[in-house]
Amino acid sequence: MYVTLAKRLKSEFPDMPVGGPALMGTKESEVRAFLAACREAGAPLDFFSWHLYTDEPERLINHAKYVRRKLDDAGFVKTESVIDEWNRIEFGSMDANTFMDIKEAKGASFVAAAFALMQYDCVDKAMYYDALPTRTYC
Repeated sequence: MYVTLAKRLKSEFPDMPVGGPALMGTKESEVRAFLAACREAGAPLDFFSWHLYTDEPERLINHAKYVRRKLDDAGFVKTESVIDEWNRIEFGSMDANTFMDIKEAKGASFVAAAFALMQYDCVDKAMYYDALPTRTYC
């Protein structure tokens, strides 16, 4: 579906950035299959989007480095790496304090550390999810 839509969109709107697939994490088989399909079909890939929830800034950056390496190895050296969702949550270890931690010093420290690490060359855009203060999650 991506290949068909991306080619059609690019033919109709050549200046519009086209990309995807907004993967949850960076599972090897999914990344490999998507990039191979794009490469084999000549589909445009202006950005590669993915998201990750973790309480470790280093894990976030390791995934970003992995994505950059896979894009480069597949010949998509100009494709942007976009973390389209990220936040300080480790879903397997959530407890009653998880959402409060996001709003307090632990969450702020995580965001600051992640942004500091993202200043290097492995992330082009990052969309924090999310900062609406009236929600429990944010």
